[in-house]
Amino acid sequence: TLMLPGMVGYDEEAPQYTYDVDKCVEELKASEWVSEDGVQLYDLGFRLSAVYNVGNTLRQTISELLQAGLQEAGPQFVVEVVGLPWPTFLSNISAKKIPVFTLGWLSDYFDTHNWTATFTSGYYSFRQNFPDELRAEFSEINTRAVQENDPAERERIYKEEFNTLFYETCPDLLLFTLKGRHYAQPWENGWYSNPIYSNKWYYALSKD
Repeated sequence: TLMLPGMVGYDEEAPQYTYDVDKCVEELKASEWVSEDGVQLYDLGFRLSAVYNVGNTLRQTISELLQAGLQEAGPQFVVEVVGLPWPTFLSNISAKKIPVFTLGWLSDYFDTHNWTATFTSGYYSFRQNFPDELRAEFSEINTRAVQENDPAERERIYKEEFNTLFYETCPDLLLFTLKGRHYAQPWENGWYSNPIYSNKWYYALSKD
C-alpha cells in the first residue's frame, strides 16, 4: 500500500502486482487506443523515456528493469533510459515533461494523509499529469478520510476505498521502503532515531 507500515490504512493483506509478461501483453492488446491510420497500440508500439538523476545508480537500475521488461512484451515497446543532472531532472518533472521517473518520499509528518494526498490529489498528481477525473476521485476519498474523527471509519475508508482505487488504477509503481542505519562511536551521546528527518540534528549531540 502507499501508506507506510504503522500508518492508518496500511494493509499487509492488500493485493499486490506480480511480474507477469503474458498479462502485460494481454493488457496491451486489450487497449482501445488506435492511431490515426487505424493501427492498434500493440501492433504499433510506443517509445518513451524513463528518466533518473545522474549518479543515482539505484534509480538507473529501476529504469533499466522497466526497459527490459517491456522489451519482453514486444520489441515495439521501446524505453530509453535517460540520465539528467539533478536540477534539470527536477525542473523537467515540474514542467510535466518526463513520462516515467523514479523518486523517493520522506514524510513531512507521520500520518497517512501526507502520503495519499501528496501522491494522488496534490503535488505529484499534478507533476504526473493525472486525468482530472481520477484526481477528483482520489481527492474526495482523501478529504473524507482526513476529516473523519472515528479511527475505525478512517481505517475503513483507506483500506476499502483508497487502497482499492490505487490498486485498480495503478497511478504509481510502489517499490520498497528503505530502512536507515546509524553507526556511532561509543563516546557519542544525544543521537536518536527520527524517521522523518534524514539528517543529523547536531544541536543535540555531545561526546564524553
